[in-house]
Amino acid sequence: MDRVGWGIIGTGKIADKFVQDLKRVPHADLIAVGSRSQSGADTFGGRHGIPHRHARYIDLFHDPEVDIVYIAVPHPGHAPLSIQAMALGKAVLCEKPFAVNARQAKDMVGEAERIGGFLMEGMWTRYLPAMRRVKALIEEGRIGSVCSIEANFGFLAPEDPDGRLFALELGGGALLDVGVYPVSLAVGLLGAPDTIHSWAKIGTTGVDENCSAILGYRNGSQAIIHASIRHKTSQQAWICGTRGRILIHAPWWRASHVSVWTGEDPVEETAEVPFEGNGFQFEIEEAMHCLHEGRSESAAMPWSDSIRVMEVLDRIRGQWGLRYPEDRA
Repeated sequence: MDRVGWGIIGTGKIADKFVQDLKRVPHADLIAVGSRSQSGADTFGGRHGIPHRHARYIDLFHDPEVDIVYIAVPHPGHAPLSIQAMALGKAVLCEKPFAVNARQAKDMVGEAERIGGFLMEGMWTRYLPAMRRVKALIEEGRIGSVCSIEANFGFLAPEDPDGRLFALELGGGALLDVGVYPVSLAVGLLGAPDTIHSWAKIGTTGVDENCSAILGYRNGSQAIIHASIRHKTSQQAWICGTRGRILIHAPWWRASHVSVWTGEDPVEETAEVPFEGNGFQFEIEEAMHCLHEGRSESAAMPWSDSIRVMEVLDRIRGQWGLRYPEDRA
């Protein structure tokens, strides 16, 4: 495999974890970091031994040694920076959520189609060994047809009105930050829902702090999701079928254990699928394999799924009247 030059846009916590795992991947060269200031780029670059340190994102997009860019800025920057990077010839791995709304997601895919470029959503759960195990169990027919999904992701965030999680102008709120995980799970296994019923507690800063939704399907299947930035949940995911059930153990979005019960007298079978690091190495490997095979999108997280997930998120928050500045653009 030829070596792949990586550039990182953003210097926050996610970028830190991503870079730690990038170093675990053979043939991945960490070439450049882009920040909004030279001091930010120098600090992050020095910490991780990155040779090229750019004070402007556009300079990283022009860096000839960078093949693919990881977008790790707050949500509102995902779409415009992904489109700009692709327009300048870079492949893009964009952190979840793919965008702020479905219109932006479609614009991103449209740019990738226009130039024949590579674009992939960094929904890291999709690429983990545990999730591959879950898909294999379902495809083997171990639990029959999927009837219901229950998944939650809640944690207690320190209240900071100016922080990313609570700021409307930064795409804050539980749904976009962590609710996207159970929605992506449901869309990946059941497709886009036919009906949605949802509820939310809107906080003083205008973003959703707790939210729940029931996604309904014409065949009778359903997905029940819950997300919160104000309390910790069980952080499990259950997938139930006509012949059995699967438990993705907590924290399910980065699980290392999967259990399955099947048959009339079910006995628990638990598979251990451990991994080192933070778990970003699997999406990095997937992106690199796609590049080497000349593919524009990943089968594990195709563009159609990224758009469907954003459409579901739009429909859910539309029921609450929650609008971001990007919705008015």
